[in-house]
Amino acid sequence: MTLKIEQIQVGQMANFTYLVIVEEEKEIAIIDPSWDLDKIFEIIKRNSYSVKFIINTHTHFDHVLGNEQVLAITNCQIVQHENSM
Repeated sequence: MTLKIEQIQVGQMANFTYLVIVEEEKEIAIIDPSWDLDKIFEIIKRNSYSVKFIINTHTHFDHVLGNEQVLAITNCQIVQHENSM
């Protein structure tokens, strides 16, 4: 299994969204989706990726702002550690 990680700068607060990609399966996890979701969706579409997870590192608004929109489009699972508030 080959994992690839893409870092995407988003928003005006020097935030990053990360994509963890399983190349062979064309499956990804999105870490901390917030602003500029169009960038994320373009990568997903261009590469025919299937989104399996949203992973939140913590619940600050600038890290989870895009959760609902990504979930509505992909129907993936949202995960985060119970102590990551």
